[in-house]
Amino acid sequence: MVFKFGSDLFPRESWPWTVMREAIFSFGDKGKYTGLELENIFESDQTGPLGYATVAKLLDLIGSPAKAAFASRGLSRLSIADFRKDYLLILQRDCVLKQCLENLVKALGRLDDKEVETLAAILSTEDAGFLRKGVHSLRQGENKSLIEILSPMLDEYWEKRLRANIEAGLRKLAAQP
Repeated sequence: MVFKFGSDLFPRESWPWTVMREAIFSFGDKGKYTGLELENIFESDQTGPLGYATVAKLLDLIGSPAKAAFASRGLSRLSIADFRKDYLLILQRDCVLKQCLENLVKALGRLDDKEVETLAAILSTEDAGFLRKGVHSLRQGENKSLIEILSPMLDEYWEKRLRANIEAGLRKLAAQP
């Protein structure tokens, strides 16, 4: 059942799909090819910093020393172009996660100013500003594709906020034995 619904969540053959599938196999003591699949993710030019950070964290949770290699590789892939690899794999291919994002974007674009401020009140100052700016962009981009709407916002969020958080997490994982 997990495979049936899980396979729809992420684009087939993408790093998140592979990680989810291999985690299920490993949990059921059937991870015969997990090492090979992790090597494929590690070597792929389609894996971005979120992919390396995710795998490094999962490997850390199971106590694998391979986490340091994934974290180090992630540290070498912190450019905006590398980050785009992670989000474009969701935005360019049909999957449940993309459908959820489309619904979220539509809902956020329909919020009135009072609702936006209610949400902004529970966020940090930086994130509240990002939310306000994002909702404004969504309202202006009614006839644009999801990629056209979200790419500039995600790129900006990466540069101003997310990159530093991911980098700090990767540095911590890379330094741990």
